[in-house]
Amino acid sequence: MEDKKVELTKEQIIENQKKELRTLASQNCILGDQLKEAQKIAVQLKEELRIARSDNETLKEAIVNRFISDWGIRHE
Repeated sequence: MEDKKVELTKEQIIENQKKELRTLASQNCILGDQLKEAQKIAVQLKEELRIARSDNETLKEAIVNRFISDWGIRHE
């Protein structure tokens, strides 16, 4: 079998390039939307982490205060 080369006209080449550009633009738009969503999620996770750390500190303080209170009552 012989491989036949297909010659494209300038117009066909231009149309193919336009199609490719539209495809790339569409993919870029989708990626941009995904990036925005990922950034929103990152902000939410940072806030949740900040709250968890704050809650952890509050819990530690409560445990220490309870221990000190209980220890003080037992040794008076």
